[in-house]
Amino acid sequence: MMEVEAPVTEDEYRNICNYASSVIAAETIPAFLRETDNVDREFAVPEAYLTKQQVFSAKQADFLSKWNENFLRMDMSSYREKYDQANKKFFGKGKALASLTAELQAFAAFTIETDRIPVYLTDITFYQQEAQEMAAAEAELPYEWKQILKTCVTAEALQVYKKGVQKQLQIVSQYSDQIRKLEASGALKSCIQKARALTMDLDTVVKTEAGATELLDLEFDHSDENYLESRLRLCSSILENAASIKDWIVYQQFAAECRQIGLEPVCAAYEAGLPHDEVIIVYLRSIYRTIILSVIENEPVLNGFTGIGFNEKIAQFKKMDQEFMNLTKDEMFYKLTHQLPTSNDSVEVSKELNILRRAISSNGRGLSIRTLFEQIPHVLTRLCPCMLMSPISAAQYLKAENDLFDIVIFDEASQLPTCKAVGVLARGKNAVIVGDPNQMPPTSFFAGNTVDEDNLDIEDLDSILDDCLALGMPSAYLHWHYRSRHESLIAFSNQEFYENSMLTFPSVNDRERRVSLVKADGFFDRGKGRVNESDYCGDPQKV
Repeated sequence: MMEVEAPVTEDEYRNICNYASSVIAAETIPAFLRETDNVDREFAVPEAYLTKQQVFSAKQADFLSKWNENFLRMDMSSYREKYDQANKKFFGKGKALASLTAELQAFAAFTIETDRIPVYLTDITFYQQEAQEMAAAEAELPYEWKQILKTCVTAEALQVYKKGVQKQLQIVSQYSDQIRKLEASGALKSCIQKARALTMDLDTVVKTEAGATELLDLEFDHSDENYLESRLRLCSSILENAASIKDWIVYQQFAAECRQIGLEPVCAAYEAGLPHDEVIIVYLRSIYRTIILSVIENEPVLNGFTGIGFNEKIAQFKKMDQEFMNLTKDEMFYKLTHQLPTSNDSVEVSKELNILRRAISSNGRGLSIRTLFEQIPHVLTRLCPCMLMSPISAAQYLKAENDLFDIVIFDEASQLPTCKAVGVLARGKNAVIVGDPNQMPPTSFFAGNTVDEDNLDIEDLDSILDDCLALGMPSAYLHWHYRSRHESLIAFSNQEFYENSMLTFPSVNDRERRVSLVKADGFFDRGKGRVNESDYCGDPQKV
């Protein structure tokens, strides 16, 4: 109908849609505007009218806020005549003016001043004249403009309508001849219906494309020569892979959330085909690094940490610790030397010193250590306030007497049977039993089976430490572990046996030098060699 070539590209479709819009606009543009050769001249009269109308509307609103609407339609000459007659009276002038003021007050929303009545009447008269002029101007407007001004009630709205008409006329002008022919042949309505259908179809395509793009994150080829064909091919591809669309939509939803919270690199890695395990490793490493940097930044101690300063503090601590140990040794030496017994202390001390000197001079001939210890009880504790002995030595050299020592300390108590510890415990006032219940108990391989089945409740446990723990004696645990040069040496035991209760010191080369299992393909030669054949022959530095 419009003698236009069929569109192919996206731009051509949009152009033809604009042409269709112009055809539709031809129906909405009044005929007198479509046929005019000067649009500005046609709009001059209604523009002037609306400008005056806006000014008058503001004045009208002001008058209506002060006076009754019906009063503003009345003739003011009668009230002016009443005012003039009241002023001419010699007697009763004030009463007449007051009556007129009261009459006007009934129509006013403000207080009437008698002296300003002529001003009020003059203003209202001018307002009525201006209202008549606006009514006459409106009556002179053509019917078409009256219909247009029902929607364009302000000068600004009329200017917008004018620009729209001018723009549409520019488009319509390209097909003015075709439109006249269609209008003359009566086919304009049919053409307008088809134009509406075309614009609606194209709008549907654009909206559907936008929805599909947002939902599936599609990328359309806008440079394709055939606009609709490219869309149809993509739609066919979507239908062929409909089973996977749900998973893709779910992925895109989660990917959008990830991008919003700053995880764009993770989404890009997945979409680039990077394996999930590698992505997780890199992601967790980034998270841990960020957490570490955040903690270091917010913690003044860590933020101000430097290796040089830390090493300097370590050196200072070592120096002070060594000085403290030396001073402690000197203090102990001083205290011990100043409490050594002398012959002037007492008769008993002098006697015991003579016995000790005689034994030393004779190299202990005819005198056992136990007998010597029993003969010098006062001198012995002052010369040797602390004794290091095994349970067997204590039973052999010390008499069986209670409270010989203030305190008895057992080390490695998990390796000491209870029966061997009882004798030593009886010789002290207090006891400190140190050991690890998770260590292997002392072997009983060579001991006979002497368990009393009838009195299991009073049978000893594996060690003195186990018996003390079973009795619920007061206990304290050491949490700091400092013996292992590498944290991995104690990590397994800490996790499996100590419930991660020990505080260990991390190693700087934990991943490179940690303890690991290396399985060697070999066997034990039970022959003369008695060696493991084909043992590990790797890096000796790691071994």
